[in-house]
Amino acid sequence: MSALRPDRLGANVPIADIAGVARAEPVDVLAPDGARRHAVLYEPLSGRARVALHLMHPKTDQSRNYLLPALLGAGYAVLAGGSRWVHNDTATVHERLVLDVAGGVRLLRERGYSTVALVGNSGGGTLAAFYQSQAERAGERLTETPAGDRLDLNAYDLPAADAVALVGAHRGEGQVLRRWIDPSVLDEQDPYAVDAGLDMYDPANGFRCPPGASRYDPDFVVRYRAAQDRRVRRLDELARAAVERRREARRSLRSAGPADRLGLERAAATGALLTISRTEADPAFLDLALEPDDRPLGSPLSLRPDLANVSSAGFARVVTPQAWLSTWSATATNADTARCLAQLAAPLLVVHYAGDGFTKRAQMREAFDLASSPDKTYHEVGNVDHYGFTIVDAAHRGPRSPESAELLIEWLRGRLRV
Repeated sequence: MSALRPDRLGANVPIADIAGVARAEPVDVLAPDGARRHAVLYEPLSGRARVALHLMHPKTDQSRNYLLPALLGAGYAVLAGGSRWVHNDTATVHERLVLDVAGGVRLLRERGYSTVALVGNSGGGTLAAFYQSQAERAGERLTETPAGDRLDLNAYDLPAADAVALVGAHRGEGQVLRRWIDPSVLDEQDPYAVDAGLDMYDPANGFRCPPGASRYDPDFVVRYRAAQDRRVRRLDELARAAVERRREARRSLRSAGPADRLGLERAAATGALLTISRTEADPAFLDLALEPDDRPLGSPLSLRPDLANVSSAGFARVVTPQAWLSTWSATATNADTARCLAQLAAPLLVVHYAGDGFTKRAQMREAFDLASSPDKTYHEVGNVDHYGFTIVDAAHRGPRSPESAELLIEWLRGRLRV
């Protein structure tokens, strides 16, 4: 059995599926801080669209997202592409990504679209919610990143969207990692130094090698979750210490003499990296009795998460301290779907996939219940994984379900005139 999920379990569709229903215009999107990113502006072949949708993700290029053919066929224009950190989120700071979204919404307004909706898929859902929560708070926006770097979002034009739709979204990278990070790690410099009593892949704790199902004692799970939070906070401390070392060198440079200046310049310029081992270790991967829903055995990325956990691949394996605090730390990030939804006024749609291994049914329902939008709608699509494919079993998927796109289009038509 392969340790990886089948290759076709991605969010992309062949470009030919899009070309048959749309005109495509490559565009450079200029963020208000001067950063540029690549995107594609799709116009439906059926005629000039009145409503435009903005589709973006913190890391992945959304220009071939599986929702595009249906949205374009329904008569919507879509701006879809990547962020300034496309395909490499080592340095991703979500507060900067807010400016990337602002550039996209502004471009659509300048092209004559008076009505714009944000559509967020996967991690793009958190980003859409984060952006809108800041756009709606003019004068009360964030003024610095979680690392303490000055970034006053009140100084930028952040045009609010008219609606927000989250489809197959999760609770945010930090909240996902909070439940995936391996708490048995004792030493961040030595991934093999572990506490066996907190190792979910130790048979003594209930692990059974897939395709066997593991069973974890409730007391073990409680201890495990608490230890995961402790590890996240430990990494927060390491990240903040690295940031402070660089800041201290910059402060010292102001009064440094010639003899000390060279060393301080190098210390001030040093870009630290955190190497974070073992980030695929959620007991719910292998014990389906935990937070039951429609998900199959294994993680969304691997049929053998015990092997993936110790491999070189995985989430947040190499990140800057700033990216850790802004994106991957559940305790430091501002990009938390539930907290952002609690600040929204715009109409909101949440379409949750009941077989999504990134976010369980109860977690997404909780985030929706916290949403403050007066007009909010929740739908659940059963037996579908994170990428919209119908679930056959742990190793096999059927065709992608059209239900999420149908629900999205129906909701949009009820609120935004095409």
